[in-house]
Amino acid sequence: MNDVWIEPRARQPDPYTSGQVDRGRRLAKRADLLTGESQSTRVEIGDLFLEVVPDMGDALGLPGNAVLSAFAADVGISADTAREYRRVAAAFTHPLRNQVAASGATVSYSVIREAAIDSAGSGKPSDTRWNTLMELLAAAAAGGPRVTAQLYRQAIGARLTLDAGAGLTPERIISQLDRADVRTAVVACVTEPDYLRQVLMSDPAAEQRLRDTLTDVRRVHRPATEPSTAEPSEPILLQLRRRVHDLHRLLRMPPEQIRNVADADTLDELTQACRALGEWATRIENMKEMAR
Repeated sequence: MNDVWIEPRARQPDPYTSGQVDRGRRLAKRADLLTGESQSTRVEIGDLFLEVVPDMGDALGLPGNAVLSAFAADVGISADTAREYRRVAAAFTHPLRNQVAASGATVSYSVIREAAIDSAGSGKPSDTRWNTLMELLAAAAAGGPRVTAQLYRQAIGARLTLDAGAGLTPERIISQLDRADVRTAVVACVTEPDYLRQVLMSDPAAEQRLRDTLTDVRRVHRPATEPSTAEPSEPILLQLRRRVHDLHRLLRMPPEQIRNVADADTLDELTQACRALGEWATRIENMKEMAR
């Protein structure tokens, strides 16, 4: 017979401390976690998730997964992101961290993530992925190219960003740049690391120079029978696209992270802005329908 008294409706104590929650919240507020590609904060918060949940059980068993999800919510990180950070930190062992640090090279989190958990699906074993990274870092230290995520994925045979264009002619590939989503993806691809993309999208003149270059490339590949229709300079449109890009960046932030970072006034202002945005978008959709 169980002689331990359990208070009715009593709440089980959290399996983590308030100090750990405070540490996690401080890490989640760091600017490089919100906007950059620096690996340090992501690995550090991954170490914290490992500290709180050292054993996830078989195939993300319920006990460990439940604790991780609850802790991530308290910290202000989505559960999926928390699982990724924890997996990367676990695979990025201290000997490997020392080797990367000894190379003297700046390595983005995207590269470390590929080496640690093979998120792009190369199928290469862990030792092969890490050995390839160390070889690329040694080459970079000797004057070779910087180790970008794209270069590393190519070296390990992982999926590349432009696979979707396989089999298309140059004309058809370039014509896709007229689509806003494709254009954003191309800009993201050619301006790694992340701060270069931010500079480009915040400077209409720089973006216009890139668009002029792409227009020249398209003109080269255009069939001779097609009339030339060079796109005029549209600085106001570029400014609008930049603001749409900023809106997409905001929407990529998990709600848990916004709740953790923002104060009450900012959350109220954000809610009001979203409500106004919905009404504004409805008016645009109505105008589009009338124009058809």
